[in-house]
Amino acid sequence: MDPQTQPSTIPQPPQSSSSLQSPSKLPLIIGGVILTLVIGAVSYYLGSQSNKVNKEAAVISPTKVLPSPTITTDETINWKVYSAGSFYEFKYPIDKFSVHSGGDNIFNIWPGETLVKPNDLYLSQNIEDTSDLSISAMENKDNLTLNDASKLLSLSNFASTKMIQKQISFSGLNGIRFDNIEGQGGYTTLIFVIKPKDKIYKSGLIYKFKISNTPAADNPKRPLAEQILSTFRFIYQNEESSEGKFCGGIAGILCPDGYECKYDGNYPDAGGKCVKK
Repeated sequence: MDPQTQPSTIPQPPQSSSSLQSPSKLPLIIGGVILTLVIGAVSYYLGSQSNKVNKEAAVISPTKVLPSPTITTDETINWKVYSAGSFYEFKYPIDKFSVHSGGDNIFNIWPGETLVKPNDLYLSQNIEDTSDLSISAMENKDNLTLNDASKLLSLSNFASTKMIQKQISFSGLNGIRFDNIEGQGGYTTLIFVIKPKDKIYKSGLIYKFKISNTPAADNPKRPLAEQILSTFRFIYQNEESSEGKFCGGIAGILCPDGYECKYDGNYPDAGGKCVKK
């Protein structure tokens, strides 16, 4: 080889600039975007849930107001008590009504006819309520029953008209009530109660209650006399409680009228129980 001859240099192909760069970052960029979206979505969901909870907490449920209990006051608690011996009693407002004895009637038993009338002061303040109450009793010598409506009415000189008639319970006994009996000053209400016979009145008693100058039965505003009548009660009750009482024995205890002694044996001084005849 000629010493002056220089060794030939093999030319190298030019290198592109991209081949000189680091590996591609595109996957990382895409992953970062996806991660950002996921984090954003999670943050939005958690934020919306937190707002929902806060809104629900902010809403105050309405307080349920319970109705106040109705307190029923007894208007008659301070009324005066009128007692007719051992027969009956009732209450009345002494500042508005007064009790009088009615006219003599040979058929009425003691204490005769009891009248409960409004006083002048009450009448001057309540000109629409002029009702009064009368109570009387007579012996049931004809053995009338509640089915003898026309005969009961005849005891008060009333005849059957366009009145309202109904059976009622009155002070533990059955009775019959007549409303809308036409008369002067308004209507009249009559109530009859038949008490069974007892050791005092052998034929029983017919009690008559009359409310005069009362409004029609369908009028919701009732007179004070009717409230007075609602306090009435019998004191001397019938002898139904004698059923099963002890009788006989060494003292020879007798049963009330209408009852007989059912002895436990035939030996002397035997005892037993009272039963209806």
